[in-house]
Amino acid sequence: MMLTYGAALRVADAFVNSNNEAETGLPRPFIYISAEDIFRPIVPAAYIETKREAEERIERMIKGRTNYRGVYLRPSE
Repeated sequence: MMLTYGAALRVADAFVNSNNEAETGLPRPFIYISAEDIFRPIVPAAYIETKREAEERIERMIKGRTNYRGVYLRPSE
């Protein structure tokens, strides 16, 4: 789990620190595939918790940067 969490944050960090060569005037979306919390006890609570923590950390990375926005997909099946 921690590997996935860390990789997601490294990718988000690289994204927000990259050069935006294609200026469109719209915020650049960072799309993160998270997880819905409906499959307990099949899906461990720690997995869902790390997904939520990654979402929160990504939001902190882009806070104050009006040219970025987070998009969080939580597929349920």
